[in-house]
Amino acid sequence: MKERKYGRIVNIASLAARAGGPGQSHYAASKSAVVGFTRVSSMEFGSYGITVNAVCPGIIVTEMGMNNLRDPERVAYFEKVTDLHRLGQPRGRRRARCVLCV
Repeated sequence: MKERKYGRIVNIASLAARAGGPGQSHYAASKSAVVGFTRVSSMEFGSYGITVNAVCPGIIVTEMGMNNLRDPERVAYFEKVTDLHRLGQPRGRRRARCVLCV
């Protein structure tokens, strides 16, 4: 990428990096590390024409995602703290990554 003076790096973090909930300390810490790594990497590689971004989705409506949300109060909390105020759909993740790679 440096030799070509062009590149796109997209890291996957999580809403937990900024709004983790109870019982998520280990997950929130690891996703915060991804966000920090992304920030520093963008500074290091920007002069080479390489962009570095992170996608931070909230809870995605999948079997795994919904395992964390059996309590309606937790669903309401996560809907409140996400930018779009709703749970995410699997196809939305692909769109966000594709936009950043153009």
